[in-house]
Amino acid sequence: MKVLFSPIGNTDPMSVLGDEFVSYDGACVHIVRHFQPQVVYLYMSKDILEKDERDNRYEEALHLLDNSIKVVKIKRPELVNVHLFDEFYDDFDAIVNEIIESYGEETTIYCNVSSGTPAMKSTLQILCALSKYNLIPVQVWDPTRGKKKRNLEADVFTAEDFWEINADNSQSEDRTSVSKNESFSFRVQKEMITTLVQSYDYDAAYRIAQEYKYKVSEDIMDLLEFAKERSVFDINKMLTVYSRIDEKLIPYQSSDKIKLFEYALILKNKVERDEIVDFLRGLNPFLYNVLSLQFKKVYGYSIEDHYCGTSGRLLRSRLESDADGLKILSILEKGGRTFRDSYLSEAMLHDILEDDIESVTLFNCINRLDDLRSEERNKASHEMVCIRATDVTADMNRSPNQYLNDIKKILEISGYNVDAHWNSYDQMNQYIIGKLK
Repeated sequence: MKVLFSPIGNTDPMSVLGDEFVSYDGACVHIVRHFQPQVVYLYMSKDILEKDERDNRYEEALHLLDNSIKVVKIKRPELVNVHLFDEFYDDFDAIVNEIIESYGEETTIYCNVSSGTPAMKSTLQILCALSKYNLIPVQVWDPTRGKKKRNLEADVFTAEDFWEINADNSQSEDRTSVSKNESFSFRVQKEMITTLVQSYDYDAAYRIAQEYKYKVSEDIMDLLEFAKERSVFDINKMLTVYSRIDEKLIPYQSSDKIKLFEYALILKNKVERDEIVDFLRGLNPFLYNVLSLQFKKVYGYSIEDHYCGTSGRLLRSRLESDADGLKILSILEKGGRTFRDSYLSEAMLHDILEDDIESVTLFNCINRLDDLRSEERNKASHEMVCIRATDVTADMNRSPNQYLNDIKKILEISGYNVDAHWNSYDQMNQYIIGKLK
């Protein structure tokens, strides 16, 4: 559905310019001629209404052009101060919402920004820039390029009089142009999205972009959706959207590399946003996967595939089936404990590998993170508390950033190029912001 919203000015519906006996479309009629909306909303101040009540000239002119057009008159007989900007914004916004309510959010609303007073025109330009709907500002230029003035004596003509001598009926010149002021249009929303991207709040950035989907290009929507799915660690959705993006924004895509590195970057983001509780809760999965990879490096196979059942539980019967399993079983039963089928935990893997990790640096990094997990994570898991970076530093005598350095070391030892890719999110943010600008 195409709708035109048009304030009405003195050059509407048609006007004679200069002394020649010839008329031209006013902006409203000319936009209808070339954009062919099905519905036209005419906004009329007190002065315009007085003219309309004499001969219905504005509706008549539109029907002379296309008798099927539906005309809706917005009458404002109290509107005298047509030069005041404040008179119009809320009123125009309410009319746009009425149009959307009547015809749906997919409606294209052309806005005549060439008719009416300067206050009306500027208000419509701003509304088009800020609205989340598909509002398109259309300008119409003077056929004489300002060389001839409107002949006021011709204002007594009826719509039919103007129509009979209308030069636009016999010439094909399109005097319309879509107003594209990129330095202003959508500027406020772009600034909000930029701020949210810089703050790693991709979900909010994506939701705002969706609200203004008619102003946001598909490639930017893809970038924001990709960042959103990346930040919540939905690898499958992230890679699906990533396939539509030309730029290389993630350093690793292979299944054996991507998860651990992307998860570590999420932990980094948690620290940088001072979301320390989430950082602490995220240590368990990280350490589990690091130790699981180390087990595979030491033993040559996956402990989950070799000794766990389909439910993910570590099975005593499988451990008793070979020498490696018996060794593992003896570690798990150290100190007189009896091992029964159990879900494999990070703590169990830590015990199993304690004597097998060759890298002292790796072993120390894992142990420091494990100490942090043991000391601080219980607070995050079992108490309703706020934990800041300063709290961790006070309790552990080490800052969260120092623990991030341990994570970096673990990744480096595990074969990741951390120096090149540790700031991958910031690089992604710069690319998105560059596209927005």
